[in-house]
Amino acid sequence: VLLPIMRIFIRNKDKITYSGEVDSEGRPHGYGRWTDSHWHGEALEGWWEHGTPLGPFQARETGSGSGFVNIRMAYVQCRGDRPRDASFLPRAAPLEVGVVSAECSVSGFFFRDYPLIRFLNGN
Repeated sequence: VLLPIMRIFIRNKDKITYSGEVDSEGRPHGYGRWTDSHWHGEALEGWWEHGTPLGPFQARETGSGSGFVNIRMAYVQCRGDRPRDASFLPRAAPLEVGVVSAECSVSGFFFRDYPLIRFLNGN
């Protein structure tokens, strides 16, 4: 009973490909395109850092067709309290500047964990 299912699975192997720049360990690094044919895989084209997509990039989930975009943004703040502790009169702090990578779902299914924000640097 498992043999026909196994044959279908073997014939329809999922394929992962990457074309682009790599680091000394062979991981995606720099600009490149990743394609994963699995239902939960994705096609992603953009900037990578040591195997991690860092952005900016555009991606589309293979099975659902849901689309994602990642951009980099600069931020500046001088607020001493964090958003959870924010009050009507904010506490002042030294000026802080930095860059974030923000990934957002832009089409298809709703993903409750988005947008994803990653702090790249700051003082």
